[in-house]
Amino acid sequence: MSNIPDRFENSLRFGCGGIFGAGVGMIVWLQVLPLDSSAYTVLTCIVLLVAVSGSLAVRFGDRYWEAIGNWLR
Repeated sequence: MSNIPDRFENSLRFGCGGIFGAGVGMIVWLQVLPLDSSAYTVLTCIVLLVAVSGSLAVRFGDRYWEAIGNWLR
């Protein structure tokens, strides 16, 4: 039996990683970026984190989430 993820699993991984990235992006915006930042800057930061987090979740799967869990502890 192959352990290669199918299209649905990859979509699910990217979706969950993207949601996590969006949450991190919002935290970065509220904590790091000045509140008077342009909407373009905020949106770019969030979209970048969504793409990176989603891609890493697809690429590394459970190892990615284990690393995130260890980092949050």
